[in-house]
Amino acid sequence: MWPLKLCEVTSSAVSRMEAKANSFIRKWLGLPRCFSAAELYGWNSLQLLLKSITLGYRQEKARLVMELRDSSDKAVADANARVETGRKWRAKEEVQKVMGRLQHQQIVGMVQTGRAGLGWSEPPILWSKASRKERKDLVVAEVTRIEQEELREANNQSPLESRCKIHFLRQGEPAMHTSKRPPAKLLTPGAGWKMEVDLGRQLQFPQEICSTTLRPDVVLWSAAVKSVILIELIVPWEEGLEAAYERKKAKYADLVAECRESGWSVRLYLVEVGARGFVGRSISCLLKDLGLWGATLSRSTKELSEEAEKASHWLWLKRRDKAWGVTSN
Repeated sequence: MWPLKLCEVTSSAVSRMEAKANSFIRKWLGLPRCFSAAELYGWNSLQLLLKSITLGYRQEKARLVMELRDSSDKAVADANARVETGRKWRAKEEVQKVMGRLQHQQIVGMVQTGRAGLGWSEPPILWSKASRKERKDLVVAEVTRIEQEELREANNQSPLESRCKIHFLRQGEPAMHTSKRPPAKLLTPGAGWKMEVDLGRQLQFPQEICSTTLRPDVVLWSAAVKSVILIELIVPWEEGLEAAYERKKAKYADLVAECRESGWSVRLYLVEVGARGFVGRSISCLLKDLGLWGATLSRSTKELSEEAEKASHWLWLKRRDKAWGVTSN
């Protein structure tokens, strides 16, 4: 990105460069030509470790504007040098807009972001108290965030995602009413599903699938369709949700591989319920795949949240007890 930062390259030229690069990337990955840049670099199921040329170009131009504006050399700072980027995207105007957003964020103050509550993340760097280098980093980070928001919005409106089937009817033919509620994806009817739960007694993983000492919380399997569903419940403190998810995912990676080597199709669900009652999106995904929708889904989610809160409250009440377990009383 260094040549793009120093040379007077317009944003339109960068867009053409990116289009050419994207065509080769799609060819190497075996993707269709209609696969857009928003789907290639945005937040989707692929999640490729690629960086958009346009994003890198805008980052470097914003960094250059801040370096010239806040230069320690007074002659450079007072020169008000122009950074040419063409008419499609103007670096100086964009930096001014970003600085306004950062100053507004300072007025708003600290808000909750992500799964953790207030006060768990690192305190943000305030614009008024930031050093020269920190201000440059804040501007570049905000430019990156704006570009990612545009990619995410474009990805949500992608024709590959929003395309639907249109059924045409002959004159006088009755309309076909399709159900708004999709069928359950997981449990095939009449497949003889069995279930084991790690509750009350130690779960023994079904030997007909594979041999392991691991004990998921719930195991659903069908020998008829050679399919197994593993469900593992994660109940950490809210700020540790992501770390706990990664630990569980690594823990069951070998078991998933062994089941697939034995000829079984595997679905692993790592469902998250925080200790303070936060219900992760993974819970909704699991319940929907099991066929729960509407009021039933909302009621189940609410019950899970309340049970987690009750359990945490019980642990708090018993925090001074020296003996744990069932007593004679």
